[in-house]
Amino acid sequence: MINKRLIGKELFTCVILLITIALTFSYLGWQMGYVGLRFSNKFGKDLSDYKRVVSIIESEYFSDFNKSEAIEKSVNGLVESLDDPYSYYMSKDEYEKYFFQKTNMPSLEYKTIDDKTVYAKISQFGVKIKAEFSEVINQITQNSTRNLIIDLRDNTGGIAGSEVYIADQFLDSGTIYIKLDRNGKKEPQLATSDALLKNIKVVVLTNQNTASSAEVLIAALAENNKAIVVGEKTKGKSTEQTFFELTDGSAIHITTAKWLTPSGKDIGGSGIEPNFFVADEKSEESDPIYQKSLELISNY
Repeated sequence: MINKRLIGKELFTCVILLITIALTFSYLGWQMGYVGLRFSNKFGKDLSDYKRVVSIIESEYFSDFNKSEAIEKSVNGLVESLDDPYSYYMSKDEYEKYFFQKTNMPSLEYKTIDDKTVYAKISQFGVKIKAEFSEVINQITQNSTRNLIIDLRDNTGGIAGSEVYIADQFLDSGTIYIKLDRNGKKEPQLATSDALLKNIKVVVLTNQNTASSAEVLIAALAENNKAIVVGEKTKGKSTEQTFFELTDGSAIHITTAKWLTPSGKDIGGSGIEPNFFVADEKSEESDPIYQKSLELISNY
């Protein structure tokens, strides 16, 4: 005998999905409404239907279920449905671990090669990068340093904005990059500082893992004729992501803009070609890209 009030396994699965999507859409619609997302229009279905499903399940479904777990899985699935490798959901633990790394791990190490040259390895654009790069500026300006080697190999980006601060130290005018929003509006990010390092000769080291904010910095320096690039072609990530924290401490990380080089070029998927290609075959005994940079800096 079929009980009309008994929901079958398949229907139960669908209803759970609907209820979690409803809760997800309701929250995300409030959380990100200011950037123009309107879920009732975007998804073609009024939220009142989802809310009704929630009400029906709460009043009619015969068994308990883990609402928190269902919501977390549905949020993850919703973001995954964007089919964007740079948009994803982070649990509370993952989100805290990410920011712990960006906050506590050093972003930059530097050394003096000789009385004229400083080498700076920027591994990520973390929270401390501005303070760390300020030390490099002091090292250069307080001595007779004329050359700077910036190593961006394996730098996949980080917190947006810090790359602009670094580029600004070399540019007394011009465009650092162009921001392209979801509506097609272009907003140039212009140099605004006193450019304390504008007369410094710069060589930038890259490999195929160099991406995102690191590419912004490379393009800003190269296209404004402030640096020579040596190494491998970069990855080609020309999108910008933003974190939106959720009420339970988890977060979604989604693409909110694209960036273009100062000349208006989209390097997405194609990367930045170095002025001098050298394969990144670094070992304990040798570092061909670094050795090439020393050769270039001495003849700059």
